[in-house]
Amino acid sequence: ETVNRHKQKRLIRAAKFYLQRQKQKHDWPCRFDVVAMILSDGRSAEQSTLRVDWIQDAFQVS
Repeated sequence: ETVNRHKQKRLIRAAKFYLQRQKQKHDWPCRFDVVAMILSDGRSAEQSTLRVDWIQDAFQVS
């Protein structure tokens, strides 16, 4: 599953909603990291491996 433009907009909208309701108001930039989990197709569950990719600063809200 990808983090496409539509999903980015939904995440940004949710983050703005959350940040607007915080008691402490800050004008900090908001950055989003994405974590990709990729399971190799082994012959059995024991032979499969999991790779985790952390994409820092995948997109931002200014």
